[in-house]
Amino acid sequence: MKKLLSLVVVCMMLFTMSVSVFAEEPTTTENDGSWTTAGSNAEYANKMMTILAYEGSLNLNSIQYIDQTVADSEGNYSFENYIPKDIPTGSTAYTVKIGGEVIGTPVDAGTIVGTGARLSGTVEFLGTETGATITLTPDEGAANVITTETNGTFDGVVEKGTYTLVVSKDGHTTYTKENVVVSDDVDDLEYTIYGGDIDESGIVALSDLLLVLENYEAEINGENGACDIDESGVIGMNDLLTVLENITVKSVTE
Repeated sequence: MKKLLSLVVVCMMLFTMSVSVFAEEPTTTENDGSWTTAGSNAEYANKMMTILAYEGSLNLNSIQYIDQTVADSEGNYSFENYIPKDIPTGSTAYTVKIGGEVIGTPVDAGTIVGTGARLSGTVEFLGTETGATITLTPDEGAANVITTETNGTFDGVVEKGTYTLVVSKDGHTTYTKENVVVSDDVDDLEYTIYGGDIDESGIVALSDLLLVLENYEAEINGENGACDIDESGVIGMNDLLTVLENITVKSVTE
């Protein structure tokens, strides 16, 4: 029944062309597990009102909230309940629209913001074909994984909490920081990992140098791909020099 209601509501909002204007702009609050959107318009007196919150384009897959209410005899209405499909996290803004019997094309009613934290910054590494991985693992529950762009920049959202953070990439040392408390948005994080730890031993060593020499100019495959540290498509002199330059560099745990 809820799915059928969703389809009917979306179809109504997507394809009806007339627009009504609010006499009073609705208000929104940050999402703390619940939120309210309220307004008043005499034209809506005793009418059924429908509210949708969605991310991106409005369609069945993007809808995150559906709620209905009936305005009172003076046109006052307040949405205080919702059918959650996926409670948003972090700073992601979800568009809120209101429609109903007297509203055709839905009217913007602001945004809601989730309860997580946005983390962004840069990881320094070698190679321009793949990014590094930032894994945040809580004491309980699933790990959060953020993948950087190939230039090292990243931007991701996680639930607020305490994590073990690990920055990694094939052929590189790792950076680990324990008891990382995520409580607010942070936009200037910087991490560095070093190329050369091909065998993932935690240190750039003679064993890594031997792996590059053994695979020097060999065809790259799933087994020796980490030897192509600079991701040039060739296991060559640059990779050899990288290992020599970083010899004895260890993975870091703080």
